[in-house]
Amino acid sequence: MPSALNINESFICKLWEKSSSFCDSLFTSDGQKLEIISLGKRNFDAGPDYLNAKLKINSRVFSGDVEVHKDSSGWIEHSHQKDGKYNSVILHVVMWDEQAEVKLRKKRNVATVILSNFLNRSIHDVWQEIINEPSEKLKLPCANLLSRVETASVSKWIEKLSHERLDMRKSRLKERIDELMKLSNGNIRSKEIWQQVFYEFIFESLGFSKNKENMMRLAMKYNLLTIKKALVKDFEIKDVQALLFGMSGLFFDLRSKDDYVLELKQRWSKLQKSIRTEALYKFEWNFFRMRPSNFPTIRIAYGSHLVMKILNDDLLKKLIHTFKNETPSKLLTKIKKLFQPDGDGYWNYHYRFGKLSKQKINLIGNERLEDIFINVILPFVKLYSEVFNDKLLKQKVSELYNSKRKTKLNSVLMLMQSQLTDKFDLNIQSPSAEQGLIQLYNFYCIRGRCKECAIGKQVFKDSGYDYRVIFY
Repeated sequence: MPSALNINESFICKLWEKSSSFCDSLFTSDGQKLEIISLGKRNFDAGPDYLNAKLKINSRVFSGDVEVHKDSSGWIEHSHQKDGKYNSVILHVVMWDEQAEVKLRKKRNVATVILSNFLNRSIHDVWQEIINEPSEKLKLPCANLLSRVETASVSKWIEKLSHERLDMRKSRLKERIDELMKLSNGNIRSKEIWQQVFYEFIFESLGFSKNKENMMRLAMKYNLLTIKKALVKDFEIKDVQALLFGMSGLFFDLRSKDDYVLELKQRWSKLQKSIRTEALYKFEWNFFRMRPSNFPTIRIAYGSHLVMKILNDDLLKKLIHTFKNETPSKLLTKIKKLFQPDGDGYWNYHYRFGKLSKQKINLIGNERLEDIFINVILPFVKLYSEVFNDKLLKQKVSELYNSKRKTKLNSVLMLMQSQLTDKFDLNIQSPSAEQGLIQLYNFYCIRGRCKECAIGKQVFKDSGYDYRVIFY
């Protein structure tokens, strides 16, 4: 595990509590199926981490306590085998395995589950999703010591981090452009390369946390050039949807017989003959514990409209033109309009194949469009302005990034506001301020990098405070 991730027992407890979202079926280290009937009560005093849990191991139901460690060696290091408080432990939960078997003072073996063996996505994605929903118990190490810091220092640091975050996203885009240039022997001015990178990163953003890797893989494997080659001259939105859903693997074993599904499958059977790329697997997509509006079916349906706009309406050219010719006050509204899909008779009333929704569905919500704007469009246009030395475009990006606007604060921003900016009367009223605070939280606060933080340097320079403790 990279040291950059501050994996402690509090994090593992959070993972255990949400194991139904982050893990596939759980088994003990000796191969017995494990089901959680009740997590029990979290214990913050001496003794096991969870009290009065109820678990089913194979066909037997057990009631008792649960203990959590980074790995199995923690049991011995903490001398639990000598402590009667742990006699009621029925399960040992660990992140990684070194020595699976542990014993109680009563000489009874305790079943162990190794969570890393069952994760349904990368540990980095799990980490990101957990830290994006901070616990109410999380407290910034410097929260009660901020009187030592000047407002100007905090404001300047947040501004610096906001540019660091924008440049970090821009660097990812540039790396992909460089990669495609090498693969195609193209040049930096190639319209096709810029369109492809734009397509890939918006698809990644559409996938949100649980499907972003699959959405990116779909766009990379099934690139715009492949789509254009497969389509007939006057193609329709259903052709693009047939291709994307076919390549996603979501048609596999699909038994729905409504007219739309049958038509798409017929179109796919004809179009796939010209495609040599293997489709993704249906089981790779996540639907569990998600809002229906985030289902991959809805995201791919919207993505098909995006592909139509890129190929037929020259979306990228229109985007750059809009940036150059609109005032910052109207720019975001105009861009949202550019990215709104045309009406979709089927996906305006379905979240999944063959299942009618009682209410009309918006294929892309305002919040998601704003996320795409901040995370993809702004860094993309900034990179474009630098590559093509367009000073006006660069200025527009800066103006929009720093413009005031009302926004809905997520849990991270609310925490940073209550524990940091409110104490300095600093308002979170621009994309740059939001991104600066998110960067501070993600890359400094929860990683214990107080020595590298401009605020932490002032707060802890004459203090022996242990700022490395992180609570999730």
